[in-house]
Amino acid sequence: MDCHVRTEKKYEERMDTSPTKEWDSENPLDCLVCKREMEEPVRLTCHHSFCRKCVTSDCPLCKAPIDCPQAELKPDSILSFLIDSSHETADVCANCDKVSQPMHFCETCQQPLCNLCKLNTHQAKMFISHRIVLLEERGRVRGKMICAKHNEPFILYSLDSRMLVCIECFNSVALDSRHNLVNIDSAHKMNCEKLEKSALKLRSVQDDLREHIEVRRRFMREIGTNSQKLVEEIQSTCQELIDKLVSVQTQLIAKVEKEQKTREKMLTSDLNSLLIAQVPIKLYLLCCSIFCSSASKIDFLHWYGELSRRLQALSSMEFDKIQCSADFSTFNCRAEFSRSLESILGWSSLLLNSNLVSAKDLEESPKSSSGTVSPRTSSSGYAKRRTDLPSTNSALSKYQLIVDLAGAFGELFQRVDVPLKQLVSEMSEVSKAVQEAQKDLTLRRQLVDAQTVNELIMKKGAKVSNPS
Repeated sequence: MDCHVRTEKKYEERMDTSPTKEWDSENPLDCLVCKREMEEPVRLTCHHSFCRKCVTSDCPLCKAPIDCPQAELKPDSILSFLIDSSHETADVCANCDKVSQPMHFCETCQQPLCNLCKLNTHQAKMFISHRIVLLEERGRVRGKMICAKHNEPFILYSLDSRMLVCIECFNSVALDSRHNLVNIDSAHKMNCEKLEKSALKLRSVQDDLREHIEVRRRFMREIGTNSQKLVEEIQSTCQELIDKLVSVQTQLIAKVEKEQKTREKMLTSDLNSLLIAQVPIKLYLLCCSIFCSSASKIDFLHWYGELSRRLQALSSMEFDKIQCSADFSTFNCRAEFSRSLESILGWSSLLLNSNLVSAKDLEESPKSSSGTVSPRTSSSGYAKRRTDLPSTNSALSKYQLIVDLAGAFGELFQRVDVPLKQLVSEMSEVSKAVQEAQKDLTLRRQLVDAQTVNELIMKKGAKVSNPS
């Protein structure tokens, strides 16, 4: 049908515009606004980073407000360090402009040396105090090596303030606080281990975030599949009375699509938030990797404090559970068609809401002297499904017999039938809730609230023990 084709096209269009890689980038150092490498990177309070020129009145990703003007945003020194490091080229010898492995680096001269020049030039007595290390074991120092306050080289690191200190800073520290000062090598090793632990915790958050994203994507696929099945069921039912029920069919499909859009919109919002939260995590995992592998000890200790605070802030993120269901089974399309049949064919609500008696049962049922049908026969006739509805005019006369049951038996039947249907409906709702809880545990891998499970058990037990 044309309506079926249009529905599939609408669903495909919605899936094409769903958030998959909108906030994702292969290179975490690229600005997500201009899609180029960040220039003058700035970091916002929401942990997102952009070029200074790309930031306006609020965060381009999460729309969080910015408290200060664009010109007053502080530059992100850590990101600037990463971007500068990414531009590094292969180091050649400062003397002969050649590469001869193993390459070395004179930390005193701040120059790379090939193996030959190290042996020829740096063996003189005047270079005996120079510190030479393998080039691959150090990162180029990009931060300050001299204390800005005392103009002395850094020699120690304060575990308390997380700052490098010079000899003058050391002398100004109280004696009982000097135990917090350690040498640079020890501080580098100690803080490297701490940073790796923080990165490990952040990776766990990233794994949790990816699982939340995958669950929501699976929910969207499940919602799309289930809604499509429901639309097909609606179309199949409408085909039986297509000439009279086209308007009902259109209304039901619109209702399903509206519910689908509502749920997809809710999940899309959650998915956008999770994808946005993934951006700074990838960035700072890259920071941890670069700082632990290639940053110099001085640079590492320069920015370790700030980087550690950022990792702690990101690691404390929590994620909400999914607030909607992918199940459409509570949508009873046949009930909608039954109500439309009541107005179209003029049948009573008693017939439409109850199971109908077959012609064979009516013929075999014993008649009393007053001409009424016995209660046993009527109750057995009501056990037939509504789908056995005859389509001939003679069948309508059989149904009229049931309408005539307006006496004492009709009242008795209503007192039993209505609570029974209510019980069946409530038990069906409880069963669906139990199935959803089971899906949360097995398919969606989510925790189930113990109180909710206990309420379902109590409710089901109460219905079974007291069906009236």
